[in-house]
Amino acid sequence: MKQTFHLIICILFTFPIFASHLKGGNIQVTQVNNQDLTYEITVTIYSDFETGFRAYMDQKDVSVCFGDGSSGIAPRVNGNGNGEQFVNNLGKSIYKIQHKYASNLTAYRVYVTLLNRSQSILNIKNAINEPFYIETLFNTKVINSTPTLTNDIGVLYAKVKQVFIYNPKAIDSEGDSLTYRLTMARACSYNDCRVFGAPIESFKQPNEVNKEGTFKINELTGDLTWNAPTQIGVYVCCFIVEEWRKGVKISITVRDMEIVVKDEVGNIATIPPYEAVGKLPNINEITNRSLVLSTENEAFPAIELKVYPNPTTEVFRAEVIDNLPSKVVFQLFDNTGKLLQEFKQSNLEQKHSQEFNIEGLPEQVLILKVNNGKHYITKKVLKK
Repeated sequence: MKQTFHLIICILFTFPIFASHLKGGNIQVTQVNNQDLTYEITVTIYSDFETGFRAYMDQKDVSVCFGDGSSGIAPRVNGNGNGEQFVNNLGKSIYKIQHKYASNLTAYRVYVTLLNRSQSILNIKNAINEPFYIETLFNTKVINSTPTLTNDIGVLYAKVKQVFIYNPKAIDSEGDSLTYRLTMARACSYNDCRVFGAPIESFKQPNEVNKEGTFKINELTGDLTWNAPTQIGVYVCCFIVEEWRKGVKISITVRDMEIVVKDEVGNIATIPPYEAVGKLPNINEITNRSLVLSTENEAFPAIELKVYPNPTTEVFRAEVIDNLPSKVVFQLFDNTGKLLQEFKQSNLEQKHSQEFNIEGLPEQVLILKVNNGKHYITKKVLKK
């Protein structure tokens, strides 16, 4: 396996220690020129106007270290350089910078460290003293731009003892498959671009604070569901959007955000038994195992999936081609993530075909998943 190299892009904000105003954010990397490895890095940060308005307004640009011995200044580009007031008294800042890389390395890590998180976070001890950290990892061996998370964060309000659902509405310009999973909040030294983020030791998933209910993200649809919060307060949530092409993971985008639980009238949920989220991979596991980003030319079982007709009204056929003989499992999910149909094909073949009858289902976007035991690929199927 080829050695994976890392690009560190660390954006240093010089906020005063009392400016506890950061509410969330994420990073997108867009390939500008396919020939000379020119990329545009877009950092979106959400801030609280009430607790950090001065620091927010003063931060009109940021210093970016590219990890190749050079650095640059990324200006704030929205709101004529002043950012913009978003919903619920939040500020939204978008910073952009382009950089051309001289060598075609395998994988790059883009990360951002900011001071400070909000105070009084229920699932992080002394959160105001923990730096805010987000990252995106991407592969330059393929022509690609990382997914766009179209659903802004704002302040996400949940209601006590009521089901909370949020979806980032991620889209991918190249049509690559996307999957989702929870991760831990991380932090790192705010003034050292050589240090990757590490999990915050005191971090708990929101439902683990009181050990009640469930907190999950649907792997295929991206629906984040909390059933249901039982304590008023502010919680931090982090999740990953993984991008797949021909069964190979080519990028990971992390979104960090806050959920504010309030006591409001609504439909009281029947809270299920407590379910721990379970062990999540730490930063080293993500870097060295699950995100050893491969190239399309390496000897990995690259899955090609075709669906026709698509859109469809009653019946469609799925064909999968693998570059190595394999057994496959076809799974069809509805738009809530419920498994509708499953077919296992145990013959070792390079090409598998499966017909699906969806007559009687309402109009919706279905998710077809094919797994060959080592890799999987998903495709959206429109039922009319």
